[in-house]
Amino acid sequence: MNLVENAVLFDQYRVGDVFDQNSVFTTYLGTKINGGSPVYIKLLDQARYTRYDVDKICFNNELPAIKSFNHRHILRTLDAGPVSNTICLIMEFADYIPLTAFLEDKRVLELPQAIDFIQQLAEALKYAHEHNVIHRSIKAGTIGICSAQDSPQANKYNLKLFDFGLSYITDFSDIPSNQVDAEFGFMAPEVAGLLNRKVDARSDLYSLGVLFYRFVTGSYPFHAGTIDSMVYQHVAIVPRNPSKLNSSVPEEISRIILKLLAKDPDQRYQSAEDLIYDLDVFKNSSSSEVMHGVDLLADLDKNARVFSCKYELAGLRQSYSIAFEGEGRFCLVSGAKGCGKSDLLTALANELKASDIACYRAHFTVQTTGTPYHGFHEIL
Repeated sequence: MNLVENAVLFDQYRVGDVFDQNSVFTTYLGTKINGGSPVYIKLLDQARYTRYDVDKICFNNELPAIKSFNHRHILRTLDAGPVSNTICLIMEFADYIPLTAFLEDKRVLELPQAIDFIQQLAEALKYAHEHNVIHRSIKAGTIGICSAQDSPQANKYNLKLFDFGLSYITDFSDIPSNQVDAEFGFMAPEVAGLLNRKVDARSDLYSLGVLFYRFVTGSYPFHAGTIDSMVYQHVAIVPRNPSKLNSSVPEEISRIILKLLAKDPDQRYQSAEDLIYDLDVFKNSSSSEVMHGVDLLADLDKNARVFSCKYELAGLRQSYSIAFEGEGRFCLVSGAKGCGKSDLLTALANELKASDIACYRAHFTVQTTGTPYHGFHEIL
């Protein structure tokens, strides 16, 4: 289905020329009849509109929060409603170019620009997550780039994230093979449904990691011709270190990217705010620190999540000191999901390795938690 030029939608908006089109959406330029202000009119292809009422209910439940968004890095959704067996969105006008088109002309972004882009998107996600909205489908096609008119820098851009909530109502089950990378290449493992984890803010951060990887290496971490193959890679394949693909990428940035791309959500950044913090630490570090490879992420004085567990870390240090004296120790670390248990133990492991002390780790999965001593068996 295509909209007819000059057609009126929702008694308020007049349809104009086609602005952008792919196999999922057609975006038109439009105007608001009362006042003549420009808007984008986005129409979901009928074949992609979900058949399930529960998906439509989820979208409609989240829509009021999405329409209330007011953030400089989010393209606002002004209105939405059914149009001929599909759905149409009215979005604010921002005179942007799609990030997909921008990246076609730039194989690799300069590091300051890449960091700036990721921080802008992280700011948008921080805002959305604080309003209890998870995007679920971040990719290059859901981001627009505008010239920053208020900046004296010629290459300064303002990014806009959009399409919040549309993952509920969009059916990608029969996507063509040449579009698998574009539509599924950013998907967190839990979004694929193969991890027994709920989709939450950390799922969006994984997608941000895929974008960051592309910005600094010129390629995406995963490529596939089928949905099944792509899902398998997200769940099982560890991407190459970005510094190995582009030697100009500092190791600290590679660590940040790979932390974003961790398969286990507990091993990723737990919030967009944490990511912004580490990127600020990197930008504010001296050039000598960067050249000597200081591990900014493992620096306890600069890692807010681990620093908040400093007393627990001190207790663990005391326990292994006693163990070295021959008395032995067995410690259990417990806490709610996302409280920092994995970061705490990683910090301890890094200290042990720095002192040339053997440290072994094992991971329990849903399939192995019922096997007695499975973790010890895995280590041995």
